[in-house]
Amino acid sequence: METGNFTARELARQSPDTECALKFVLCQDPFHIGVPRHDPDLLQWVNTFVDCHKLVGAFNELSKRWIGEELPELQEAP
Repeated sequence: METGNFTARELARQSPDTECALKFVLCQDPFHIGVPRHDPDLLQWVNTFVDCHKLVGAFNELSKRWIGEELPELQEAP
């Protein structure tokens, strides 16, 4: 079965007697933050927020808490 990690984790939680195993990752499904084009102050605020939270490991802790796994390497937008 192929499914996203949220769904797989919930299915495993609901059926603890069923054996599940990760075989391989098809693709990473990143989340994005969008800001209006002509709002450089908001863009700077968001960039600073993300940089600070990356620096202290807050995103990784949230990922482990809510997704149950380490956060993949964050990539810069093209």
